[in-house]
Formats: sequence, structure tokens, C-alpha cells
Amino acid sequence: RTNRVMEDTMAVVDGRLIDRLGRRRGLEVELDVSVHEGGLRMVSGRCRLRVAGIRMPLPRLFTVTLDERIDTARPDRQRVDVRVRTPGIGEVFSYRGSFVYHVDGAAD
Repeated sequence: RTNRVMEDTMAVVDGRLIDRLGRRRGLEVELDVSVHEGGLRMVSGRCRLRVAGIRMPLPRLFTVTLDERIDTARPDRQRVDVRVRTPGIGEVFSYRGSFVYHVDGAAD
């Protein structure tokens, strides 16, 4: 078993949920959010690379779908199912697992 840390910051900007990923928050992904089978579904939209204060659009080479729900056996954990698909090829990556999260330095 390997423990990994994923750093990100989510915010609503102009009515859209934006996730900024990585230690430097260099990858910016717009997310469409819905309820799916009693859990949360997030589907990636536009992506941008943030370098030196400049936001550069990235071509849409993939779509990420993330389904998340509370683990009924362990309510302190979240279960996640992630799928990455590319046009013309289909699913190129998938991950199923669980995690515990906490919020650090939450902004207003």
C-alpha cells in the first residue's frame, strides 16, 4: 500500500468549478459537477496551464470522469473511481480506490 498526497485548490469562478492541481497549482481544470447514483460526479472540461501568471489553453486531448461517494463501511473515507478517455482511442487509464482528505488553509 502506498500513501500519496494530491494537492489541489478548488474554487468557483464565474459560476464554474475550477480545480488547480499540483504543488504550484499549475494545471487548471474546469469541472462539471452532478449527482450520479447517490454520489458526486465530476467531468473535466477545458484545461489550462498556468505559467508565470499566464493561463494557456490546452487542446482537449482527454476527458476525466471522477465518481466519488462515502465508503459505507468506513464513513471517514471517500471511495473514488477515475476514468480517463481520449477521442478515437477510448479509456486509457482508470483508478479505483479510497482516500481520507482534510482541508488546509481554506479561503473565504
